[in-house]
Amino acid sequence: MHVTTEVSQENPDQCAPSDEQIAYLIANYNRYFCRKIALQDIISRFSGIRPIVASKIDFSAASRESVVERQGRLINVLGGT
Repeated sequence: MHVTTEVSQENPDQCAPSDEQIAYLIANYNRYFCRKIALQDIISRFSGIRPIVASKIDFSAASRESVVERQGRLINVLGGT
């Protein structure tokens, strides 16, 4: 299973982890911990948006660096981890 938790989102207001992403995270957790978990052990879920400074096809390879942009009194911070 080759999945990434970094995927393009069309509408950030409706961002949520997919079933495939959750299965990916559970499988990776179970690879490293003795006490195995399953989907029914998940009591809450959330996701967030990480803005990508430069357009990339492979989001997981995108830089974690940030860019600070100032236009008069407006300051934008883009990117980061």
